[in-house]
Amino acid sequence: MGKNSKIFVLYLSMLAMIGMMYPKYCFADDTYRIIIEESDGIRKEIPCQEKDIYELFRADKSQIVIKSKLLEYVEEYLRLCH
Repeated sequence: MGKNSKIFVLYLSMLAMIGMMYPKYCFADDTYRIIIEESDGIRKEIPCQEKDIYELFRADKSQIVIKSKLLEYVEEYLRLCH
């Protein structure tokens, strides 16, 4: 592994550690939110509070959608390469 690769891995590791230690400083308020879709097509978005995060552990898998802009970019890049 080259010197630049090692520095890059070290940098990513440091960012991950900071993200685990200080998540409030790493994510904007709109990064996580509760979206309620009603049967008539009305959609409400509510900012997530700390107490709401514990409700996620009891939610069904069909109720949780995880999105990542980084993963979307990677998927698009891989699709264009092949």
